Amino acid sequence: DVDLDVHVHERGASGLETLERLAAQTVANGYEGRVTASHAYALADASRREANDTGDRLSTVIEAFRAAEMDVITCYQSTPVGMPIRELREAGLDISHGTDQVHDIWGAHGNLDALEAMLVESLRLDGYASNEGLRTLWDLITARGASVLGIEGYEPAVGTSADLVVHSAASPEWAILTNETPAYVITDGTVVAEDGTLAR
Repeated sequence: DVDLDVHVHERGASGLETLERLAAQTVANGYEGRVTASHAYALADASRREANDTGDRLSTVIEAFRAAEMDVITCYQSTPVGMPIRELREAGLDISHGTDQVHDIWGAHGNLDALEAMLVESLRLDGYASNEGLRTLWDLITARGASVLGIEGYEPAVGTSADLVVHSAASPEWAILTNETPAYVITDGTVVAEDGTLAR
């Protein structure tokens, strides 16, 4: 009785079939709202086919996801060009960002810096998803991430948990572009790091 995070790496028609079957099985087993499709590379393939007027497979998969109340998580090291971020958001589905590739056998790079990840995404998705704006990418690592994880009381407000990463940038967009070290990292109301140095 645990929630599921299913990594679907298949591309093309095989990947789309897998995603549709995952959504169908989610509904058949009464697991609506408890399954996340991670990576889901084939969504980008479906998006490109639609752009070439060769079918409406993306809409079919999105409707299946809606019925299953499924979320999507993408990863900056492997997000394919054409990932339909806009379409997923417009359909009311949560798409967020996460990574499972930090100095491991899949890729010896990465440092868990979410802003650096979004800077990479802005370059990788240039001309497609990034034309929604850097605020969309900021949303992937903040509000949408909290929503996918089921974190309530995420927005800063009196009475919520004081777990913060504080940046000195003038805006979320500028924070991504400048990619500077956070001014403060605060956990449960206590400063645990300042300007990249752990507090003693």
